[in-house]
Amino acid sequence: MVKGRQGERIRLYVRGTILGYKRSKSNQYPNTSLIQIEGVNTKEEVDWYRGKRMAYIYKAKVKKNGSQYRCIWGKVSRPHGNSGVVRAKELGLGFSCTPATYEANRRSASAAKGVKKPYRFRSGTVMLREIRKYQMSIELLIRKLPFQRLVREIAQDFMTDISFQNSVVTVLQEAAEVFEQLETSLVMLLEPA
Repeated sequence: MVKGRQGERIRLYVRGTILGYKRSKSNQYPNTSLIQIEGVNTKEEVDWYRGKRMAYIYKAKVKKNGSQYRCIWGKVSRPHGNSGVVRAKELGLGFSCTPATYEANRRSASAAKGVKKPYRFRSGTVMLREIRKYQMSIELLIRKLPFQRLVREIAQDFMTDISFQNSVVTVLQEAAEVFEQLETSLVMLLEPA
């Protein structure tokens, strides 16, 4: 024990006993251990330990990274009952007992899993979402300048020196888009399901 500010005692570590796993009538939760901490006998004393880290250290048969000792890190999550027993969620296996090494092992394990695949929507979901989006929007779907060039190119085939006002091109563009929307909705109605 070490003395802290104003003479209060600070615990660097405390021994505990693993009683088993949290379980119900039919299920057992192996990542939630029940631990009886030495010197803790009531639910009120457990509150100080909530959120603190814990380490389960054991001796393995085979050496790994130059050590026979293994360490499972965990965190005290909450009291279990009224007798000073706590629930501890296990975070994972580390091959040495330093939190930094545990974090490095965890990061390398997550990096080894690879890139997460993007979520795939069911067929037609994205298309319907886009249709709703464009039906509610008031902006034009076709860009103005490419459409204007197309109109001028088609008009040049009929008359050589013809000019258009901006409002006329905008009206033509809106009419073309309405026609396109009606055509796509008719095609969707006529397609077999």
